[in-house]
Amino acid sequence: MATIVDDKYSAALSIILGSLAVAFSDVVVDSMVVERARGESQSTSGSLQSLCWGSSAFGAIVSAYFSGSLVDTYGVRFVFGVTAFLPLMTSAVAVLVNEKRLPTEERSISLSSSSTNKIGFTPEFLGRVTLVTSVASLLGVGIYNSFLKAVPLRKIFLVTTILGSALGMTQVLLVTGLNRKLGISDEWFSIGDSLILTVLGQASFMPVLVLAARLCPLGVEATLFATLMSISNAGSVAGGLVGAGLTQFLGVTKDNFENLALLIVICNLSSLLPLPLLGLLPDGSPDADNGQTKVD
Repeated sequence: MATIVDDKYSAALSIILGSLAVAFSDVVVDSMVVERARGESQSTSGSLQSLCWGSSAFGAIVSAYFSGSLVDTYGVRFVFGVTAFLPLMTSAVAVLVNEKRLPTEERSISLSSSSTNKIGFTPEFLGRVTLVTSVASLLGVGIYNSFLKAVPLRKIFLVTTILGSALGMTQVLLVTGLNRKLGISDEWFSIGDSLILTVLGQASFMPVLVLAARLCPLGVEATLFATLMSISNAGSVAGGLVGAGLTQFLGVTKDNFENLALLIVICNLSSLLPLPLLGLLPDGSPDADNGQTKVD
């Protein structure tokens, strides 16, 4: 991307290869986190996940802050060239990882036991929104780690789902222009809306990671955790496709926003669909030892 890419096909290939490399390393990192979180209480596991995702959010903040100014000053290819060397910093600390290969016999036992427990604004403004959402993501991790990691998962999902759906309705104010009648500009309203929803979204996503980590049996951390996250990503993709179909059905285009408010309402109400499944989650003390996830 920094040197020879000069058309959309080579750019697409470079992005695919880069994403593939990130996916590989992400699975490895997830397996390391899960290995350390497995069998721990929800509170301890939550602290570990908070540290990891907080670090990720901090990196996103730094990237969002400097990326725009670097592009303006030095150009796109320079930024691609600089960021191409950043993964080398990660690979350099790989020698510090102390791992022990699980014997084949133990791996087989783990596998058998697991089967029984199963808005069109300027680029500058968009950069500001990215920065705000990165900060909000870090804030959401902090809120979860400080106040929510000891709260039962069922309560967290119930409150955040209902609250998120209700707050998401505020986007109707933006698309109808009611925010301007209240004296709030589109820019500030978008930033505030993104801030609140991102904090809530990150705080509600952390329990998902904790639950997924605690469910992973010995020896298959990377495989199972990656599978769970793939299912989550598949749900996001499916939601995007349904949303696109609904957008087309309602006739919402770049030139026609007549039914956009209705589309927002339907999308926010759809987030309430998982609520009947909350009964499948444990409602006990999160710090209590769980016989199914505790490993002797």
